Amino acid sequence: MGVPVPNVVKILLALSLAVVVIACDSDDEEATEEASVEQEETVEEVPEVAQPEVDLDELPFRATGPVARVDGREITADEFNQAVFEHVSRMPPQFSRQVTQAFVNQVLDFLIDRALVDAVLEEADIEVSDEELEAAFAEFRSRFPDDQTFAMYQAQLGMTEEVIRDAMRPDVTLEKYLRDRYELEVTDEELTTYFEENREQFGEPPMADVKQIVIRVERDGSGEEEARSKIEAAHRELSEGAEFAQVATEYSEGPTAARGGELGPVPQGVLPDALDEAAFSLPIGELSEPIRSPFGYHILQISSRTEGQEVTLAEVRDEVAMRVRHRQTAEVFQRFMDEMKAEVEIEKIRDNIQVQAQAATPEPPAMPRLELTPPMGGSQGAGGSRPGGSEGEMQLRLDPNLVPQQ
Repeated sequence: MGVPVPNVVKILLALSLAVVVIACDSDDEEATEEASVEQEETVEEVPEVAQPEVDLDELPFRATGPVARVDGREITADEFNQAVFEHVSRMPPQFSRQVTQAFVNQVLDFLIDRALVDAVLEEADIEVSDEELEAAFAEFRSRFPDDQTFAMYQAQLGMTEEVIRDAMRPDVTLEKYLRDRYELEVTDEELTTYFEENREQFGEPPMADVKQIVIRVERDGSGEEEARSKIEAAHRELSEGAEFAQVATEYSEGPTAARGGELGPVPQGVLPDALDEAAFSLPIGELSEPIRSPFGYHILQISSRTEGQEVTLAEVRDEVAMRVRHRQTAEVFQRFMDEMKAEVEIEKIRDNIQVQAQAATPEPPAMPRLELTPPMGGSQGAGGSRPGGSEGEMQLRLDPNLVPQQ
């Protein structure tokens, strides 16, 4: 038995975090670096993705009947099972009954929130013009650093630009409704305040081209002495004239070892404090002493550095206005949801949810809720795009498939 689900079932890769993860050589680095390498390949066309069906027997839990009533409107079993299917990849391979229940609650709450919003927008009859939708799409599109990254995004989700625009329409509609409902305006004073408080997010940050050797230490400190001994041995060989790439290949742990320790250009402020300080103070070409970070021991060598470039508010006014607008909308969204829930009757029908499997795992998975969530990447106005986002860069996401994994 199967339930058809929409074409939009892929999950957006959090590519904007690549620099942070790579810089720290964390446990997730290898997968992230593969994504970064893929950016160098041109994606010429976006494949069409066949609509998959939900195999109910494969779901960790499923609905056998309506799971909730929101002001008399039923949330059906098909809707619930569809949502579970779309997020099942977020579930760990093993999970306890407690974890399963947490996930059930997240799916159920998400669907209730979405039903509330759908009902309000239908009654409000808010119209979004093609021009407004195109402006929102252009804003979203500008947050990708280049055409190749955006093409990767499309390929990962199997979505054309037309499908993305259509998926954004409910978000644009809700934002328009909220701004009208709460009479939100962006003032010059707010623009100035936001810019001054977040000045470092605009322009071009200083960059350092970093090579590193890293010997990892477990979070509980196990292997500390062995790691210290290895990093000192590596430092001795470098001090005696050995090539950095050769020593990195022999000693370093993590994907950068295969590249002779090449970490590449890193923005100031991304690395852990001790590494960041070394990266932007070491004389070019000189070796650092062994540096302890939360990940282990490091030796750095800097190939080159570039100075940052500051911008004025006038140069990035549109970008600042966008961030302030999104932050305002984010701040009223929860107020809006609380008001809606106080006005309607919500009944959860948990007896119609059947748990099919459980094992053991310590932590419940994270699942996106209907909320204002940060999009991929962050624009820097005149300076171009830089990975990461800020509290002001918030986008509504009624479609959970467009929410990055956290």
